[in-house]
Amino acid sequence: SFSLPCHFTEDQYMANGDYVLSSRDTLSARFFSASGDTTETIPGGTGSTTAASVPGFPSENADQFRNFSLTETHSFSSSLVNEARFGFHRTDVDLIQHSAFTYSAIGASTPPLEQLPQVAIFGEFALGNGFPEHNVQNTFIFQDSLSWTKGRHALRFGGNVTRFELNESNFHSPVTIDFLSFPDFLLGLSGADNGTGALSNIYQAS
Repeated sequence: SFSLPCHFTEDQYMANGDYVLSSRDTLSARFFSASGDTTETIPGGTGSTTAASVPGFPSENADQFRNFSLTETHSFSSSLVNEARFGFHRTDVDLIQHSAFTYSAIGASTPPLEQLPQVAIFGEFALGNGFPEHNVQNTFIFQDSLSWTKGRHALRFGGNVTRFELNESNFHSPVTIDFLSFPDFLLGLSGADNGTGALSNIYQAS
């Protein structure tokens, strides 16, 4: 058996600010940031196999999270207070998949995305892994609430508007060849070659 270390680093920052505009108005700002990098040296199986990958196909994951909010509080009176708030959240995930070989390097004819090979043997292991992509999610929120206190009663009115954005780019699915067993992988015979007719030692090619 063997093991390879997986590295993870993250930097976090936080900032808060409050400013009194007048005797009736207060402005508050909050900001949080986290940036992390993860290297998965032996990523788990994906697609049609759950077998573990072998060394040589590490996956890098760069994550960035940003949160920001700005709040303005206005006091009409001691019993009537309005709070307007704007919020922004951003998640930026960049997944990079590395490969130790390409299909053309081993003499195989494949579609244009041959730089992401995956050869899997069911119940054994997989050569190649992962689905690289760059995913950015933005969330914008504006909300306003009015609080009114009357005697023993407290009422709150308000509403909010949320806008959600999902931007995905550089997504690639690996070109996969699956084998039902290790002997099938060693033989590498087609259905006609192994005598099964329509059936093949190669279970799936996608």
